[in-house]
Parts: sequence; C-alpha cells; structure tokens
Amino acid sequence: MKAWLAAVSSAAFSIAVTTPAWASCEASDLWGADDFPTPEVASTVDRLHFLAPQSAETPNCPSLSEECRLPAYLVAGDEVLITEFGSEGLACAHYISATGKVSSGWLDKSKLAAYGDDFVAFDSPEAYGEWVNALYDSTITISPSAEGEGAYVLVEGDASRGPPSYNMGAFSGPAYMSDNNRLAGYEDDHYGGEEPASAPRTPMDSCRIRFRFAGHYLHVDDNNLCGGHGVTFSGVYAKTQP
Repeated sequence: MKAWLAAVSSAAFSIAVTTPAWASCEASDLWGADDFPTPEVASTVDRLHFLAPQSAETPNCPSLSEECRLPAYLVAGDEVLITEFGSEGLACAHYISATGKVSSGWLDKSKLAAYGDDFVAFDSPEAYGEWVNALYDSTITISPSAEGEGAYVLVEGDASRGPPSYNMGAFSGPAYMSDNNRLAGYEDDHYGGEEPASAPRTPMDSCRIRFRFAGHYLHVDDNNLCGGHGVTFSGVYAKTQP
C-alpha cells in the first residue's frame, strides 16, 4: 500500500477516468475501503466547495461552473479520500470529520495536492486515541503497550448493528506490528497485518482485524468473525477530538 500511494503522489493522480461526471458520489463508496489516494486541499486554496450532483434543478451539474457550487466546503490542508476520478477535471472525494461526519461529493481535481508519505507508525502519539467509523456505529481505541515501545500496541473496539437485529461486537488485546510498525493486526494468534484479515488461515479462524493508516484516516478490515451477524469493524475511521 505504501508503494502504491507513493506512486499516486509522484504521478499526480494518474488514475484513468472511468466514471462520467454525472455519476453518483456517495459515502457508501467508501465501503470496503482499501488503497484510496489521500490528497489534501492545496495550500493556495481558501475554500474548496463541493459541487451539486445532476438533478432536475441542476441538469448541467456537476461541473466547475458557479451554478453547481454548494455551500459545503473544505479548506487548505484538509485530507480527502478519492474513490473515483470523473470527467471535466472532477474527483469524487470524501472528507471525514473528527466526529465521524462524512461529507462526500465532486471536487475540482486541480485544487488537490498529492500528499507524500502519509503513513504514521502505530506506536506513535498520532496513532494513540479513539477512532470512529465514518459509516457505522463502531469505535476503536489504540494505546501504547504496558512495556512501552515494542512489538505491539493495545487495541479495543466496540461495534453494533441497529434494528432489527441489534447485534454487537467487541475485541480487546494486542495488535502486533509489521512493516516498520506501519501495519498492525489483531487476532488470538500472532498476526501482523501482512495480509488482508479475510485471508483464510486455519479451519477454526477466530476474530482477525487488520489496521492500516492513510493520511489521518485509519483503514480497517476484518474477517466478519468479530461479532454477531452483520456486525463488522471494516471501514474508514477518523480520530476523534481529544
């Protein structure tokens, strides 16, 4: 993932255009998040407004025209997740606030700057604290190990699924690190996140979760064995305010 994002940075978002500008751009696009580019709003930009989607009232949107500009905007330095590049210089982008609120929509691609090596180590202050899932009712807390710097960090999480099932899920324990402490994995057995959590390992697999950083976002994937039916920790998390 690190090499992939570095390539994105150096290529200035050279992903091929595969979606027309009028296509939907919604928070649900983040489901199953993996290796999304995470550029930031350029330092020269004062306000970068989201653009209205195509509708009966705005048939010519989204486009860079003034009539498509929405009140919602981002400011310089805000990091976004890109799920698609559309035509007319647009990018389908998602911004997640510290409260877990997701703002999604088309942005002017030219106002986004490639973010360099945007990884942090799990055993660093930037990683410690509470993280909230942007789309589902789940939180994850990352803490230093009792021994200080070492091979693992402490993780715990809670997730729930609403009606009609109201199923719950939880985990707590060490997450072992790999790749210079830039990957981490939780499991009853030793697992450093070197492969997706969904990859089969034993006939009697238990809850397994992989953690990765991209910008100030935490990417999480699990093997769907960490709670009741329909409960998952998979998704994109943003750090809550202290």
